[in-house]
Amino acid sequence: MSITAKRESKKPIKQIVPIAHLVPGERRLERESVDEAKRSLESGVGEPPNVLLIGDNYYVSDGNHRVMAAKELGRDSIECRVKEHKPKPNVADYDADDCAEAIKLGLLGFNNIPIGSKEEKVTQYDEDEELL
Repeated sequence: MSITAKRESKKPIKQIVPIAHLVPGERRLERESVDEAKRSLESGVGEPPNVLLIGDNYYVSDGNHRVMAAKELGRDSIECRVKEHKPKPNVADYDADDCAEAIKLGLLGFNNIPIGSKEEKVTQYDEDEELL
């Protein structure tokens, strides 16, 4: 396989993914950003979320607010840029760990995610950091 072919195989592939199989990469979302994403989706503009295929689930690395917007608009699926998760050997796999934790917390399918103001999000993250 040539170097060019290897690079091409790492490119994300656009595909329709059921929201029920998406795992959020964020634990809290901002209402203003979700509402803005709704307007974009309704007008047909905006980029698809970037996701990593980890096992049978799709971990959202970028585009969490867009996914929540689609869910709130009553959509069952959303077009995503999907990239296969290929962890490096002997390196911590934070994406897989975060994906597994989110599933344990019941967040699969973008369920149970708090949505509030930016200030509430920052405050909660600060409180979470203090617990560590």
